[in-house]
Amino acid sequence: MTDVFISYCRRDKEFANKLHSVLVGQGKDVWIDWEDIPPSVDWRAEISTGIEEANAVVFVLSPDWIASRECNIELELAIASSKRLLPIVYRDVQYEQVHPALASINWIFFKEAESFDESLAKLIAALNTDLEHVIFHTRLLVRAKDWKEHGQDSSYLLRGSDLRKAEQWLAASEAKDPQPAPLQIEFVRTSHKVLRRERLTVGGISLGLAITATSTLVALWQYHRAEGHRAEAELREKVARVNTLMEVKPVNGLVLALHTIGISLSDDSQEGLNEVRSSLLSAIQGNHEKNRLLGHEGEVYAIAYSPDGRKLVSADEKGVLRFWDLQTGQPLGNPVSALDVPIYAIVWSADGRMIVTGDANGAITRWTTMGNRIGESIQAHQGAVNALAFSGDRIVSGGDDGKVRLWDASGQAIGQPFEGHTDAVYDVASSPDGQAIASASTDGTIRLWSLEGQLLANPLQGHDGGVLSVAFSPDGQHVVSGGLDYTVRLWDLQGNPIDLPFVGHENVVRSVTFSPSGQTIASASPDRTIRLWDLQGNLIREPIRGHEGFVLRAVFTPEGDTLISSSTDRTIRLWNVENHLASEVISAHNNVIQSIAFNSHDQTFASASADGTIRFWDTQGKPISSPLQAHADGVNAIAFNSTGTMLVSGGNDKLLRLWDVQQRRQIGQPLKGHNDAIQSVAFSPDGETIVSGGGEDDRTIRLWNVADRQPIGQPFEGHSSSVQSVTFSSNGDRIASASKDSTVRFWDLQGRHLTTLQGHEFGVAAVAFNPLKNVLISAGGEGILRQWDVETARPLGSPFQGHEGFVAAVTYSPDGRTIASTSEDGTLRLWDNNGNPLGEPFRQNNGVVSAVAFHPNGHLIVTGTEDGTLHLWHDMIVERWLAIACEQFQGYQFLSSLTTLSALELEAIAGAQNTCKFLQAES
Repeated sequence: MTDVFISYCRRDKEFANKLHSVLVGQGKDVWIDWEDIPPSVDWRAEISTGIEEANAVVFVLSPDWIASRECNIELELAIASSKRLLPIVYRDVQYEQVHPALASINWIFFKEAESFDESLAKLIAALNTDLEHVIFHTRLLVRAKDWKEHGQDSSYLLRGSDLRKAEQWLAASEAKDPQPAPLQIEFVRTSHKVLRRERLTVGGISLGLAITATSTLVALWQYHRAEGHRAEAELREKVARVNTLMEVKPVNGLVLALHTIGISLSDDSQEGLNEVRSSLLSAIQGNHEKNRLLGHEGEVYAIAYSPDGRKLVSADEKGVLRFWDLQTGQPLGNPVSALDVPIYAIVWSADGRMIVTGDANGAITRWTTMGNRIGESIQAHQGAVNALAFSGDRIVSGGDDGKVRLWDASGQAIGQPFEGHTDAVYDVASSPDGQAIASASTDGTIRLWSLEGQLLANPLQGHDGGVLSVAFSPDGQHVVSGGLDYTVRLWDLQGNPIDLPFVGHENVVRSVTFSPSGQTIASASPDRTIRLWDLQGNLIREPIRGHEGFVLRAVFTPEGDTLISSSTDRTIRLWNVENHLASEVISAHNNVIQSIAFNSHDQTFASASADGTIRFWDTQGKPISSPLQAHADGVNAIAFNSTGTMLVSGGNDKLLRLWDVQQRRQIGQPLKGHNDAIQSVAFSPDGETIVSGGGEDDRTIRLWNVADRQPIGQPFEGHSSSVQSVTFSSNGDRIASASKDSTVRFWDLQGRHLTTLQGHEFGVAAVAFNPLKNVLISAGGEGILRQWDVETARPLGSPFQGHEGFVAAVTYSPDGRTIASTSEDGTLRLWDNNGNPLGEPFRQNNGVVSAVAFHPNGHLIVTGTEDGTLHLWHDMIVERWLAIACEQFQGYQFLSSLTTLSALELEAIAGAQNTCKFLQAES
C-alpha cells in the first residue's frame, strides 16, 4: 500500500516530477506512472491497483488533464473506490469543466504565482487528516477486493477482532472523508451475516435439546411471528435495493424487482404486492437495455454499423476488432487482433465493402468486412487519429495534430491538410450530400469545410472549452455539438446557435448524433448516461442508465428505434429508444383540453376543449364521428351518465347542454341558471341528477333533474370564489365541491352544508371520491394532494408531494388502489393510497397536463394538455407491468454469459425466473 497516487497529464510531467520528489522527501510513499507509452490492458490493471492501494489520490489539474481520456479514467477509478480526492491546480482551469467530484472540494493552488512551500504544506496537512481512518479504508478495500476476486469465497470474510474493528470503522465513517465504498459495506455486512448464521446453527442445536413441549409451542409461535417481521423487513430492503440499482444498474434492478414481486405473490399478500409494485414500475420505466454484447477485454472506444444496419464492428484499447450480428447479438467469427495500440475511431463505407480504423499512433488502416487488412497502414497524423468519417467515397480523418485530412479509397492523400484548428481535432462529420465536412476541436471551435478545405462559415464558437463531438442533421441544415462544458449545442450552417445550450449532463459530452428522423438528438457522456433531447433542448425522458463506465459513443440504428453505445466498461449495449410505457400521442384539439370522460357502457371516451368542441374516441385513439360544436366560447367540463347514453357539458357561455351519445345531437334546450362560466359537471350514480359548479361571478353549485331538465331547489351557496370541481359520492348521498377559495365543502342533496375541509393554500382545482372507500382526494394549487376521511372530515396521512406546479386534475383507478394526478409541471404521476409515488413521473413536454381519466378496466389512462394533445397511456396496471418486465428479462440472454455475478445476484436471477414461470402458468 502507498500513501498517495498522483494523476497528471504528460504535458505537466516536469511539475509532477517536482511534486513527487518533495513528497518522497516528506516521507511519503508515492505511486506515479512515468512511462510515456500507449495504454494497454496490463497497464490499466496496474493503474487500477495503484489507485485502490493508495490512501489518497492527488489530481494535478490543468486544461490538458481535463481533456485527457486516461486522466478522467483515473478519476473514475478513484471515485469507484471511494478514495480521498485531492485536486491541486497547476495551470488555470474553468470551474464548470471540472468533474463535480473534484469541483466540490477545496482546491490547492500550485500555480507559478503561488508560494510552492505554502501550497505543499496545505497538501501534506490534507494527506495527514484522519490518517488512521484513511489507512484502514485502504486496507479494508484491498481485503474486500480480494474477497470479490475469489468469487466471494466465505473463507476470505472478516472474523473475530477484524470484523469488530471493521464494523466500528463503518459506524464512525459517517462524517469522515473518504466515505466507505459500496464493496466495503457489502464485505462487512456479508461477514456479519455469515458469522451470525454460523452462530445460530450451532446455538440452535444445543437449544433444541433443552426445551420442553410447552416451551416448544411458545418458541414456534415466537419464531413464526419473528419470521413474519423478518420477511417484511427483507421485502422492504429489497425494494430499497431495487430503487438504488435503477440509478446505476437498471438490468440488475429489473431482475431484483421480479424476484421481489415473486416473493410477495407467493405470500399471497395484497399488502406485499403494494410494497413492490412501485419498484416494478420504476424498473420497467428506467430499464431500456435490449441486449449487451460481451467479449472485449479492453475498453470499447469505437463502433460502426454496416449500411444495412444488420452488422456492427467495434474496436477497443487493445487494438482488437470484433464483428457482431445485430439481429442476434452474437459475434461473427473470431476477434481480429488488429493492432497493438488503442483504436480510437472506426467507420464503415457507404457501399458496405470497407472498414477504416484510426489508432493512437496516428495510423489509418483499411480492412475488409471479414477483418482482413487492405494494404499497409497509412501514417496520417502526428499523434492519435481521433475521428473518421466517409464523405462519399473519400475518407475524412481528424487528429491530435489539429488537422483534418482527406484520403481516397486506396489510401492516397487528397490535397493538402485542412488547417485552422489550434488544438486536437476530436471529431469529424460529413454532410448528408457529402459536400461539407464539420470538425470539432479542443480549441473550442467547430469548423465547416468544403471538400477543398475552404471554410464555409466563420468558426462556430460558444462552448466554454473544447468541443469533443459533432454531427450533421439528416437534412444537412443543422449541426449538433458536445463539449467539455457538459453541454450540447445546436447550430445553423451560418454558425448561429439555435436556442440555448442543452444542459443536463454531469460530465463532458463525448458523443452526439441525430436520429434518422432528425427530430431527436442523443448525447453520451462519462457521467454514464445517454440522454435524448428534442430540438428545443427538452429531455424527452429520463436519462438512459446502465453502463458501469464512461459512455464513449452512441449511434442510432437506421430504423431509429435502437441506440447502440460503447463504454470503458468493455461492453456494447443496445437500447430501446421508445419507453416501454410510452404514450400514444394524438393531436386532438386546437386549444387546451379541459375535461376527459370515459363511457362505461362501450368504453369509448370523450374530450372537451376550450376550442368549443367535444370529440369522441375509441381506446386506440381513433376519432369516432365528427367533432361536436358544443359551446362557442369553450367547453370546460363533460360527464357521461352511468348507462353511457347521455353526456352533459358545461361551457363558458354559462350553459349546460345534454347530448344523445348515439345520435351525437343535443337533447332539448340548454339548461340555464348560472351567472358565469360553468367550470364543472357530474352525473349522480343513478343518472337522474346533474350537479354543476359556476365560475368567479357565480360561485354556486346547482342541481338539475335530468328527466325534465329543470333545476332542483335553490343554488348551494358558501364558496367565496369559482367552483372548480364537483362530484357525487359513490352512493350518491352527498356532493363534494372544490373552489379557488382553497376549501373543499361537503353538501347533502338538499343543499345543506355539512362540513368544510381546509388545508390547501392556493386554491383547489379538483376532487374525487374513492370508489370503494369513504375517502376523498383533493388537488391543490400549491402542488400537493390531500386525502380526507369523509365521515370525520380529517386528513388521512401526510400530503402527497412531488409535483412542481399546481395540480390540475386528479382521479382514482376503478379499484380505488391507484391515484393519478396531473400538473402544470408537465407530468402524470401515479400514487398509492398512502401517498407513495408509483414509479417515476410520466413526462409529456406539452405544457400543463390539464385533464386525466381512467378507463373503466384500469388498464388505460388518458391525459389532455394545454396544447390540445391527448396522451393514451396503456398497460397501467401491475399485472401488465409484470408481463412487460418478464418480456424484458427473458430477452437478456447475456445474463448467462456473466462470470462475475455475486451470490445475491444469482439468487435474484433464479427468483426472477421463478416469478416469470409463475406468471406464464397463471396465464
